[in-house]
Amino acid sequence: MGLPQQVREDPLRLSIYILFYNLGRIASYSLAGGLIAVLGGWVMPESADTGIRVGQILAAVFTIFVAIYIAGWTPIMAPIEQLGGLIWRRIEPWARALLPVQRLPQAVLAGMLWGWLPCGMVYAALVLALASEQGGLGAATMLAFGLGTLPATWLLGAGAARARQWLHQQWVKRTLAALILVSGLVALWGAFQPEGGPHGDHTHHSAIHLTRLFSDLS
Repeated sequence: MGLPQQVREDPLRLSIYILFYNLGRIASYSLAGGLIAVLGGWVMPESADTGIRVGQILAAVFTIFVAIYIAGWTPIMAPIEQLGGLIWRRIEPWARALLPVQRLPQAVLAGMLWGWLPCGMVYAALVLALASEQGGLGAATMLAFGLGTLPATWLLGAGAARARQWLHQQWVKRTLAALILVSGLVALWGAFQPEGGPHGDHTHHSAIHLTRLFSDLS
């Protein structure tokens, strides 16, 4: 997020701007979750339990793909992010026109636009929203996802350059990828258990928060 020098040099103002930016980002996630959940009501299986289980399996598979992508083993998520890029190319000029961010309402609007930046882990969370099959529940799913990432992105936003340097180290990438891969595999196993759907869901959300932090700082 481009900010004036006077804001970047004032820790309190910087934190407030980062917070407002992230609130805009979360609003976009909620909107996308609501829209895709309505779509899910048309395309997902009629049984609510079956729809949720399918969503959990797909989200776990996405999580595994993201882990492989982060580790650099194969660009498996690139085609999916390229599809998201078709939407982003139309939004990006508007987002860039808001930079540098001078006022708090501008920070919220910038966050709402930059929230559409292609990200594999956001797509994994959207799969869970899709399975909810109700606009309100889908929006709530993505609201929870966004709020779960808020503390880390807000606290690390001021030191993003240093954090980005650290995260670009190969051993850090592979360690994060291994943790996310294990979380995805456990979530996938849980989704196939007779009463294990919710456990898979919680594990998957842990992987989501970790990967969203990585993607925000990459």
